[in-house]
Order: sequence, then C-alpha cells, then structure tokens
Amino acid sequence: YLGAADAVLGPLIAQTEASAYELNCRQLLRVDFGAAGDLLNWSMEQQTIGRPVTFKQVNRLVAAFFGVIGITDAARVVLRTD
Repeated sequence: YLGAADAVLGPLIAQTEASAYELNCRQLLRVDFGAAGDLLNWSMEQQTIGRPVTFKQVNRLVAAFFGVIGITDAARVVLRTD
C-alpha cells in the first residue's frame, strides 16, 4: 500500500531529462479513484510534451479501470500474461 499517487509520481516528475516512462505495475493490485485521476493527469501531461508512458504487467481489473477512467487514451497499458 502506497497511498496517494504522489509517492510514485514525485520521483518521476523530478526526472525532467527522461524521454519516456515505463512503469512496472506487477505488484499493483488496485487503484483508488483519486490516484487514478493523478495518474491520468500525469500521463496526459507526459503525452502533451512528447514523453510516452507505458504501464506494464497490469492486472486485468486495474487495466479495465484504467480504460474507464481514460488512462488508456494517454498511455499504453500492457496486461500481465500470467
């Protein structure tokens, strides 16, 4: 349990020289609505400045939620294969 998305996004925001982001979500079990909104806003910002975002190893429930909230419009979401 990490709480708010800022705990994860804070260090990423500090990396201004990054050309793309790839986040491994293997251990991510669920996302609350507030954190999903933060992820959506951050992903949209990155898309606007030309930095692609990929969420890898996402479980099907979280991936479905990402689709409903709109994250899949701003970032690539890759499902877990197991």
